[in-house]
Amino acid sequence: MNKYSYVESSILSLFGTTEWTDHNIKTLPSNFQTTDLEFIRLTFFHRNEGLNFDSGKLIIDIYAAAQVGTKRITEISDKLDSLLVKKSFQVDANSLQIGESNLQYLGFNQSNPTQYAALYSVEFKLFRSI
Repeated sequence: MNKYSYVESSILSLFGTTEWTDHNIKTLPSNFQTTDLEFIRLTFFHRNEGLNFDSGKLIIDIYAAAQVGTKRITEISDKLDSLLVKKSFQVDANSLQIGESNLQYLGFNQSNPTQYAALYSVEFKLFRSI
């Protein structure tokens, strides 16, 4: 499997587990749109670090209801931490490791002021066999 596909399919597979789906949080890839008030959107950034090492970042936009505080965003972020932080995958001689998370509040969604937005991110590292 190619490196980009390996990274993305490994991480995306977590969002199909009952550990995540039981929370009923709509989860979309970066090229999807929705009219739902609450959802998350996933975007991958890849960096080629050399012959057998790659890294990158998974950026997750979190959207929740505005005017009710940030509690729901922090709840979703904590659920994302449980799902992602410090996870590792091993397929053949490839190893994918997910690191610590960051959370940044972005404010009201310009296109929908009934939503409040935040940016959650985790870094990943892929060690490939050569």
